[in-house]
Amino acid sequence: MGKLTRISSEREPTAAVLRILKVLQNPDNYGKSTVEKAKLAQVSRTYLYEVQERPEFQQLMTKTSLDMIREEIFPIIKAVVKKAKEGSYNHAKMCIDMAMPGVLASNKNINVTVHQGIEKHLKEWQEYQEYMKSMGEEVTDIDVEYSIEDD
Repeated sequence: MGKLTRISSEREPTAAVLRILKVLQNPDNYGKSTVEKAKLAQVSRTYLYEVQERPEFQQLMTKTSLDMIREEIFPIIKAVVKKAKEGSYNHAKMCIDMAMPGVLASNKNINVTVHQGIEKHLKEWQEYQEYMKSMGEEVTDIDVEYSIEDD
């Protein structure tokens, strides 16, 4: 019986490809010319262009970039959750929005409705003040009544 071997359909990236990947993913190199990036990766400009066009390199670039983001995002999320637990309303809201998108959406509609209602009444109040002023009286106080109506 023969020896079982596993043949990978994907070749391992060469040292040059890994250097290109490292140079392209380094934020310090954003904005540098292709010639500068090729020099940093110790490859020719032509080879850099060739490698960047390969679908397997684009997949590798995407995968490793996402891995880098995932490594960095967890400490950020942990810090946001910590602030939420300490009582920060904005951090708590952010956690709820991340964990349960749309749960707080109905609250946004209420805020917009209240804001629009206040603007309408403010305009009416200003018109009333102007009218009373034209009659020779100055109005500085107003009684406010409000109610909350469910849709």
